[in-house]
Amino acid sequence: MRFRWLRAAAGAAVAVVVLVLAAGQAASAAPLPPVGPGWALVLYSAAGTAHRSAADTLYLVSPAGRRYPLAQIPDTDASARLIAWSGDGTRALAELPGGAVEQITLADGQMRRVSLPAGVTVLGYTRPDGLGILGESTSGGLTTLARYTLGGALARVLATWPSSAASAASAVFGAAALEAPSGRFLVVPGSAALSLVSSRGGVSGVLPLPVPRGASCAPVRWWRAGVVLAECSGPGIAGPRLWLAPVSGARPAALTPQRGQNGPDYGDINGWRLPGGGLYLQALASCGPPFIARADRNGTVTPVLIPGVVVAQAGQWLLTEQAGGCLGSTSLLWFNPVTHAERWVFRTPAADFGVISAAAFVN
Repeated sequence: MRFRWLRAAAGAAVAVVVLVLAAGQAASAAPLPPVGPGWALVLYSAAGTAHRSAADTLYLVSPAGRRYPLAQIPDTDASARLIAWSGDGTRALAELPGGAVEQITLADGQMRRVSLPAGVTVLGYTRPDGLGILGESTSGGLTTLARYTLGGALARVLATWPSSAASAASAVFGAAALEAPSGRFLVVPGSAALSLVSSRGGVSGVLPLPVPRGASCAPVRWWRAGVVLAECSGPGIAGPRLWLAPVSGARPAALTPQRGQNGPDYGDINGWRLPGGGLYLQALASCGPPFIARADRNGTVTPVLIPGVVVAQAGQWLLTEQAGGCLGSTSLLWFNPVTHAERWVFRTPAADFGVISAAAFVN
């Protein structure tokens, strides 16, 4: 499967102008509506058994389902992926086949190599405007979180923690740190806790979670101002569980009950409180990709879309990747789990890879 499971979008609108349809090839300017919550960047590969392609198309996708082609991204085997979208809405980070990281300027499609030190994994842009890059590296059983310049030079080491403090959330979402919208601090994983790290460096606080010792907890996204949605899993926990952790240090609250091994929900890794629709979850299946489920009042769940991996949210609508076909081709649709309405963005032919990566706008 080629799912990239990413945090839902939030933030204010930012104007974007598209000048090209292919990298290095100028086209007439086409102003777009301001981007904001629910907008996403999508890499689409037409490669597959029917034909070959040496490039993916980068699209901007609106909450209404309209798509705008921005540029062509070199990709010989449909393995490129989007890492992040800058908070000012003007740039994106992408990893190309072979591991090279490029910054793409959305206004003209131009790409610039980010020359990071060996062993550094890019987590995303710094907030609020994306004027730096966050990266992590692992050595000697420790994970180091650091800030880098847009060119890739080390700017500041922020914190280190045991590499074992990873969880299903950090593996699934591809991120181990959640930055505050202001950029003043970050929330990082810990053992039965989350830690607060100052943007100047150093741990400034610890947020304990009421889970068994040895369990690993990681931030998923901001649930609301000052409250982190966290996921805990590992020893003593049958399946991943979601918690709401105030950064003030106030007592955390369980968002979901502890799941067992009887299904259909084998653990929860994300959630959304939809306007007028209740709580919906990104739930784990016994095998294969996650699905979307409605949380019932008695603690059980009702599946509403299998498989369905959420990229972004806009009101009651969830931008969702959906697998199909023998190649694991992936389509993209806006799905309303309250009404079960659908707005398809890409209906990928079974012979194509289709959507290979997506990044929601977050500022």
